[in-house]
Amino acid sequence: MKAFNFVKPNSLKDAVNFLQGEATNVRVLAGGTDVLIELKFNRSKTPAAIMSLKAVEELKFIRWDSNAGLSIGAMTAVSSIEKSLEVKERFPALVDGAGSIGSVQVRNLGTIGGNICRAAPSGDLIPALIAYGATAIIQGSQGQRTVPLDQFFKGPGQTVLNSGEILTELRIPAKATELKAAYLKLGKRKAMEISTVGVAVALEMNGETCTDCRIALGSVAPTVIRPAKAEECLRGKKLTQAVIECAAEKAMEAALPITDIRATAEYRREMVGEMLKRAITAAGQRS
Repeated sequence: MKAFNFVKPNSLKDAVNFLQGEATNVRVLAGGTDVLIELKFNRSKTPAAIMSLKAVEELKFIRWDSNAGLSIGAMTAVSSIEKSLEVKERFPALVDGAGSIGSVQVRNLGTIGGNICRAAPSGDLIPALIAYGATAIIQGSQGQRTVPLDQFFKGPGQTVLNSGEILTELRIPAKATELKAAYLKLGKRKAMEISTVGVAVALEMNGETCTDCRIALGSVAPTVIRPAKAEECLRGKKLTQAVIECAAEKAMEAALPITDIRATAEYRREMVGEMLKRAITAAGQRS
């Protein structure tokens, strides 16, 4: 590993100012569960500087407001989300995702912002957040901007963040508390495993009829995707077996999986349909 400068600002303002003062080649460090491993084993190019956000306390929070909804600071630990009573009560699918990440130690160190900005299609928090209709709050020298999370990712490891910008917060609208939602993860092991297939579903129900829905598929495309035709199968219909089978089939068609050491593309595609059927059932059973 080559030498690099290490910077640890105490405020978001100082962090943004530092990024503006550096021309290029700065890595932002959140929990460090990915970045430090990459550097240690030379899996990525050593940057000129690493800026740690660990001392920026203003980015560590979970807030609920009946009008504004749920807000989570980018430096909030995954374990804090997993244990939050406010999140458990209102957004259980997000707890599903948080609890499936790595080990207890990893969840204590890892942050929601790091999980998002890693932009891995296997990220376990991403599908649930997209299913709930989350938005990303981004801060830069030109001010603040908001991006729907399903438009935040450009490819593996690539986001819409411009040079000098920092993800500061994730927001879920208050109306999402009315959704029945679940996130299911498929892996070779029950714990400490990267997702082979991840499926999140959020259903808006009126009696037995699904009036609206959002589906998010992880680990089966370059980014987490929403299968639009699968969602169309569910909207305005009672969730009969035939309707659910239609959604599963369309989700399989939308998937663009690859073959790697964890699974073949064919297996992943088949499991998209099966996991979606299970996720719809799990979501429907939630109060």
